[in-house]
Amino acid sequence: MNILFLTENIIIPTIGGIERVSYSLVQGLKNKGYNIFSAYIKDINYDVFINKDLFIKNFRWNTNEALLRDFIYENKIEVIISQRQLGLEKTIREAINKSKINCRLFSVLHCRPGYEITDKEFIKFCYSTSKGVKKIKQAIKLAVYPLFRGYLQYTCRKKMMIAWKNSDKFILLSDNFKELFYQVYNIKKDNNKLTAINNPNSFEEYLEEEKIKNKDKTVIVVCRLEERSKRVSIILKIWKDIQGIRPKDWKLQIIGTGPEENIYKDMIKSQNITDIEMVGYSNPLKYYKKASLITMTSANEGFPMVLIESMQMGVVPIVMKSFESLADIIDNDVNGFIVPNNDIDAFTDKLLYLMNNPIILNNMAKESISKSYNFSIDNIIDKWDKLITTNNYEQ
Repeated sequence: MNILFLTENIIIPTIGGIERVSYSLVQGLKNKGYNIFSAYIKDINYDVFINKDLFIKNFRWNTNEALLRDFIYENKIEVIISQRQLGLEKTIREAINKSKINCRLFSVLHCRPGYEITDKEFIKFCYSTSKGVKKIKQAIKLAVYPLFRGYLQYTCRKKMMIAWKNSDKFILLSDNFKELFYQVYNIKKDNNKLTAINNPNSFEEYLEEEKIKNKDKTVIVVCRLEERSKRVSIILKIWKDIQGIRPKDWKLQIIGTGPEENIYKDMIKSQNITDIEMVGYSNPLKYYKKASLITMTSANEGFPMVLIESMQMGVVPIVMKSFESLADIIDNDVNGFIVPNNDIDAFTDKLLYLMNNPIILNNMAKESISKSYNFSIDNIIDKWDKLITTNNYEQ
């Protein structure tokens, strides 16, 4: 069977979460005997990064309907897996129909339903960190926020309805997102069309349990450095608040880059936050292997790769409950801690508790590794295989 992965960026695992997931799925489905093709929209220099043998064909699509139609026809594409809602689903459907090929469109939502609606707290953050014209714009957004939110809700519903109507299957990252999906986008329930498959682990290796005792006293944050969804400012506040009471030798490492990077650096400097390192862009695997704790204070997530990746390496997560798929990943008090969203005091208590109790921390690290096997590439690919071959999958 011929499958086309349609993505915004070329499938390079170092670009971001969607690309890393796509790369794993492509490898797994190829091992199952599928012929994999790739179409991407954004052009970047990828010669040194990509395994060119991974795809039968890999081409840049300029969103032209005729070009996609011809590609589907010439390569007898039977399934298109769209890895992001790009507002192009109607174009894709027209290309499929005109190709005269029996091809199905599977659309995957890689975020929490409703992620498009900007939170008021983010606008407040932008206002507090902006100057001049930008500050005035944020002030206007705050003043008319109910109208602004209503406009965002209308536009995201309109866009998602187009994606929904033109897809044969619509795939979420967790069953726990289903009710929210129907509610946020005002879509009539159809559980034959809507299904859910978790993201797979990125790595084949799992940390050996005997190596847990050799981990460093390090807390890590691994994310794109932007406030709208990741809310890195919250962990900076928490780290500042425990500056005089946290156990000695513990440090915080922030791995990643992004638009708010300089703002966070200024916060660290101006507030004199100590024992913290801004690592920048780096392959996180070596940090997973050495870190003891990972924290996440995001406003929303889909199915965060950094959690299941770090748990593979025995890193214990402490996460704010801001997204429904978290229940798939963390068994509270067993392999990590889930704290109420925005509850800084509860988050701080759990962080200090694990720092001060190494035996409990080590036991939870073992449970983290055990839990991460649920998301092995073999398990996830079996679910995709069943969905593709039977057009149905129920967890």
